Amino acid sequence: MTARSCTPEERRNIEQLLNLGLPIRNILYFQLSARCVGGIHTDVIKGRHNDAVRTALLLPLSGCDGVNMRWYVTPENKHLSENDYYYLQAPSGGYATCVKPESVLLDEEIFCSKPIVAQVEDWHAISNDASQVGRIISVRFSPDITYEQLCERFGPA
Repeated sequence: MTARSCTPEERRNIEQLLNLGLPIRNILYFQLSARCVGGIHTDVIKGRHNDAVRTALLLPLSGCDGVNMRWYVTPENKHLSENDYYYLQAPSGGYATCVKPESVLLDEEIFCSKPIVAQVEDWHAISNDASQVGRIISVRFSPDITYEQLCERFGPA
């Protein structure tokens, strides 16, 4: 899987095309190779919690029939310790907090063949179960834009 921030020109073009009328923080482009599995993470960048992107609109571009998002929760009786975490370079800069799969439980799974409103501050992972490459963009909004506002505007996942 490769992920990168869109260039300023790409971002302007996408913003003009979508005309969402909401404050966009950044746009990420994902190319998911066949049968790839992403790590479980939150998009809250280490040390930048107050300024964190919390919501996103995921838009499939091509080959997304086998691409899915999974959300995870911490078991009720488990307190995560530093041993449960690791950190990876995030495409938008800084380090994303990741969690070991054995530390969380699968809560929900949604295929990305249509647009999805996502809470990216929660534990989640993206994967591609298909034999073709999947391409998707993730439009990330300013921290003050809530999941409820996006669902009201675009409908739930």
